[in-house]
Amino acid sequence: LTQWLEDVAYVGLRTRTADYYKSLLKRYVIPAIGKVTLKDLNHQHVQRMINGLPKTLSPRSVRNIRAVLRRALNNALTWRLVTYNAATGIAMPKVEKYQARIPTEAEALAFRAAIAGTRLEPLYLIAMFLGLRRGELLGLLKEDIDLDRQELHVTGPVQLIRGKIERVTLKTEASRRTLPIPDVLLPAIIRALADQPDNPLLFPSEVGTPILPRNLVRHFKETLTRAELPDTIRLHDLRHFAATTLLANGADISTAQAVLGHADASITLNFYAHAMPNRTKNVVNDVVNKVFGEQPEPKKRTRKPKAR
Repeated sequence: LTQWLEDVAYVGLRTRTADYYKSLLKRYVIPAIGKVTLKDLNHQHVQRMINGLPKTLSPRSVRNIRAVLRRALNNALTWRLVTYNAATGIAMPKVEKYQARIPTEAEALAFRAAIAGTRLEPLYLIAMFLGLRRGELLGLLKEDIDLDRQELHVTGPVQLIRGKIERVTLKTEASRRTLPIPDVLLPAIIRALADQPDNPLLFPSEVGTPILPRNLVRHFKETLTRAELPDTIRLHDLRHFAATTLLANGADISTAQAVLGHADASITLNFYAHAMPNRTKNVVNDVVNKVFGEQPEPKKRTRKPKAR
């Protein structure tokens, strides 16, 4: 497993992802099955490892641990070091589907009132209106804004890697996108461009350095308190608010997918289908009424006189 980390994970994956894989393997996998040779490793070893994981781990964390081991063993299978992948066919805990705490329109208005005129108002409005992720918001550059075309370009997020904040490449091509800047957002964007004009970042800290992701989350929670809103709302829920607002007001799935930067429309559909019940009803009504029009009146049956 250590060899796999060096030869594969740190070569083909982002450093942050490889570090995460390494932490899971060293903390949970290697202590449990590290002494078992590849040729002897079987399903029972992996199942016992899964069953022996701390009960404090969430089902999703347990699945992540198995997923990393399965990925490593897939490479071993490709290299013909094993004849099958012992991490497949394992009984796993069920992961409950996450239910996002999407702010209501009233809560969104209260939040807007709390951020009005503040330095980070433009950042939060972009999250609410265009659904950018946290790293994408913090990674925005002033050169990513085209005022002539009234467009915003998502070109790279920032991440905290080994204690240092870095701007990295986007995960997928779908994440690289150009979004229209709504008229209501334009004044806030212009104000952000004028703040620290020599700083390439659109949203630097007050001292000109990149904002740490955890500091942005802390500021967001403080803003929720000031607005007297539930602290269960997460910063990422502003992205959900943007998506559901689009879909509930007539946007189709492909449009929402493009705005959110999802690689596959099924991701958008699976997560946000609940936002479209009224739209589905309206579309069905409009189509059926257009095709079939008004209900025709039944023909009157005329009875033939009975022969005497």
